[in-house]
Amino acid sequence: MILNLIKKEVKELFNKSVLFTIIAIALMFGFLGNVFDNMNEGMKTKPKVCLVDNSRDSLASNLKAIIEFQSEVLYSGLSAEEAERVCKEKSGVAVIVIESGFDSMIMKGEKGSVKILWLLEGIGVTNEVKTTLVTAMIKDAEKSISKTLIAKKVSLESELVLSPIKLNETTVIKNKRVENTSPNTVIKVVQSQTFIAPVIMMMLMIMAGTTVIGSMAIEKENKTLESLLTMPIRRSDIVVGKIIGSSLVGLLTAAVYMLGFSYYMRSLGMSSITNIAPDLKIMPADFILVGISFLTSILSGLALAMLLGVYSNDTKSAQAMSMPLTLLVMIPYFISMMMDYELLPMAGRIALFLIPFTHPMNALKFLMFDRYDMVIYGILYSTILFMVLVYMNVRIFNSDRILTAGAPRAGKKKGLLGLLKR
Repeated sequence: MILNLIKKEVKELFNKSVLFTIIAIALMFGFLGNVFDNMNEGMKTKPKVCLVDNSRDSLASNLKAIIEFQSEVLYSGLSAEEAERVCKEKSGVAVIVIESGFDSMIMKGEKGSVKILWLLEGIGVTNEVKTTLVTAMIKDAEKSISKTLIAKKVSLESELVLSPIKLNETTVIKNKRVENTSPNTVIKVVQSQTFIAPVIMMMLMIMAGTTVIGSMAIEKENKTLESLLTMPIRRSDIVVGKIIGSSLVGLLTAAVYMLGFSYYMRSLGMSSITNIAPDLKIMPADFILVGISFLTSILSGLALAMLLGVYSNDTKSAQAMSMPLTLLVMIPYFISMMMDYELLPMAGRIALFLIPFTHPMNALKFLMFDRYDMVIYGILYSTILFMVLVYMNVRIFNSDRILTAGAPRAGKKKGLLGLLKR
């Protein structure tokens, strides 16, 4: 008897939705594993740099030797302009310029000056690994110079002997040039302003989407949907009313989350970081586009949730049907946290673009680098997707199959296409 109960429970729980979820989770973790593998491989690969030595002194030669040993030098010469050009053409991460009079500055009791022009293609794990390797290389060179100074028994302050290099850093990221700022600071600025959007979108769609699916299941289970359908109301109005009502609650929730989180970030002092790089600030007018992106994505997401809710006859089936929606939210969330959208392969960018939740998650980052086109394209796509999903929902609501969608009958086509075909 217990075996029959086990079989019954397994058949009810292990359906196509659960199988799809398992496969999607496996693919998602496989992707994340590939990201970490690439990061580990990047740690083993020498960073590409360009070197300009204007000093030619003995202590500077220690720095040059360390750089040549621990990195792949794409250019070595006297022209900073040529070095920058070569670095951009060959995807170098930094142009390192050893200033003239390097040794004499140290012997006078000042730190030797080294300029670094960082060339970042975007915000992502790969770029962070590259900058970390170059920074570690400079630290090793500093240790080598310190040993030389100690061996010579020079009469300098201990602080100068232990830290003889002064870095003047400029970071170029995409189309933005940030003077006197390290890449780590630039990354903090970007993350402090863009971290909130993916979190809000993920939490919002998981809560609102599962609520819509659950409400559809409860209405069918309690037979209240039948009463609603018998009322003199156009069924298209029922669909639009449910979606817009849910989206308004979702937007209100998003606004509360954003205000609360911004206050939390200010309490940590993150708002003061943006003063370091004013060119990377989000303008107040940009938040209008962000709000529209959130609205269109929420609308399309809730329309999709309603479509999934059609298949739910009870709360148990509603839980299973909410898993595909949850995964569609989680995939762009993890990717946006780990990698830059524009650094992904073309196939990956297309796949992410087709997920409507990707666009508000990346909207702030796009606006920060003046990519208004990507935000507008995302809004247009989400709007078109919303209209298509509403049309599909209306077609289903206009048929009697809305009441029997979750219970397939013999001789009838199963699936969404079968429901839409009249």
